[in-house]
Amino acid sequence: GRPTAIALDSFDVDFPTDVDDRYWLNDDPAKRFVQPPGEYSSAMYFVCSLKLNLIHAHALRTIYSPDKQRLIAKLGRDEWEQRVVTELDSALNRWADSVPDYCSSIVMELRCPSN
Repeated sequence: GRPTAIALDSFDVDFPTDVDDRYWLNDDPAKRFVQPPGEYSSAMYFVCSLKLNLIHAHALRTIYSPDKQRLIAKLGRDEWEQRVVTELDSALNRWADSVPDYCSSIVMELRCPSN
């Protein structure tokens, strides 16, 4: 496989603000970048997908790593596979638990694909 275009350590930025862009600007400075109570942020879908992409990138770096054979030789194939599966499963569970209820359709699509 080919290496990813951008490594995770190539950037150090926060996730986007969980506020829809229509609430970024307001005449009242106290209301800038504030999502009104009771209004769901569509930006959160994007933030959730970015966090899932980080897990995906980690899986690609781990499973398809050029150093994989060295790690397998050091740990043994069974132990290496168990560690990778446990690590990825834990990361996916933490991600799923962090997704707000109003974005739960993302999690449901992943757990119960229509095909």
